[in-house]
Amino acid sequence: MKGEGRKYQAGGIVCGLFLSPFDFHLSFNCLTSKGFVLRHTSLILFSRFAASCVFAACALVSVHAQITDSAAVHPRPTAASAAKTNAAVWRRQPSGSFAWFHAAYFSDSRNGWAAGANGTLFKTTDGGESWRKAALPTMDDVRDVLFFDRDTGWLVCNRSEFNLKTSRDARGYLLKTTDGGESWRRIEITNVNANVRLTRLMFSDASNGIALGESGTLFRTADGGATWQRESVSTKQILIDAAFVAPAHSWFLGIGGYLMRSSDGGATWREQNITSNIADVRLRAVSFPDVMHGWTVGDGGQILHTDNGGKTWQTQVAPTKNNLTDVHFINAREGFAVGELGTTIHTTDGGASWRTIPSGASQRLERLFFLRDATTSGQMRAWAIGFGGTIITLDAGDLSSR
Repeated sequence: MKGEGRKYQAGGIVCGLFLSPFDFHLSFNCLTSKGFVLRHTSLILFSRFAASCVFAACALVSVHAQITDSAAVHPRPTAASAAKTNAAVWRRQPSGSFAWFHAAYFSDSRNGWAAGANGTLFKTTDGGESWRKAALPTMDDVRDVLFFDRDTGWLVCNRSEFNLKTSRDARGYLLKTTDGGESWRRIEITNVNANVRLTRLMFSDASNGIALGESGTLFRTADGGATWQRESVSTKQILIDAAFVAPAHSWFLGIGGYLMRSSDGGATWREQNITSNIADVRLRAVSFPDVMHGWTVGDGGQILHTDNGGKTWQTQVAPTKNNLTDVHFINAREGFAVGELGTTIHTTDGGASWRTIPSGASQRLERLFFLRDATTSGQMRAWAIGFGGTIITLDAGDLSSR
């Protein structure tokens, strides 16, 4: 099921509808003129037709309903406000699109890509200050993007169930380019289970990579993606994210708290449920800046931390109850997380304390990307992307760690 979202304004109330691509739930978020957020979530199995009917009904609530720009709800923060709170400030980068971006990747500080729903792919050559739409041979959902350099890149794609001609047609597949996106070659890797959707694609080096997906799907390549092999995993959870620290250390995260970890390059694995004592947790992302320190985030502002390589985990207190969708730590002390309603939070003490920082966005932020660029004396750059064509960036001067 592909995610959908809309936002309407009527009588001083901004209402957003969000249909998750992997959770089968519908969320209503309403922001009143007084700044109160009203939220309702229904656990239902929704078809694309039903979702369209709900969107149409909301549009008829008022003859004055109109699509609003997220910046009108959350004005862009000023340098004065940033100085007053001593906080990093995200800066909007106009994409010229209302697409739902799922992922971003930069090969250096200037050349990057943003990918999303309905075959969306945008490219920048100036660090995100301007974006142009790139041609793709598909209208399918693009869940992830990765580029080794300016020319060689990969996309993770999922077909809509309504576009499948037979039950044997693969839902998830990869696209690869070797000419900077001028042309793409389709690569099928899910023939073992044709109905599986893929979630992530990651490489620890130029040769070794993994593709994650539903029902505990894990594919590996040791030849740069020329061939892929299915790995046996004991969970049926959606494998949602992974982290690598050098080729030997890796962690794979399931949405329900399942964790696989290896310290010998995948020769042996230890498996555990890191949320066994926490009810109704859905985790979304994991980050390890080194072999000992790691963080994972999820719904309801959940944050978990380990300081022993993932053997044990402790909860940390977030300054929000919004769902968190991604996390990235630059080192063992400084990290960022993003989530619903433009939520961005930041810590400089390893998560002992977190604070909300201005993002200039009100839409769901989906993914973070950090880059230490050799062309700028090793300074860090960061981007976050999400629903409604949202792209925000954090310059090196806003990071306490260089």
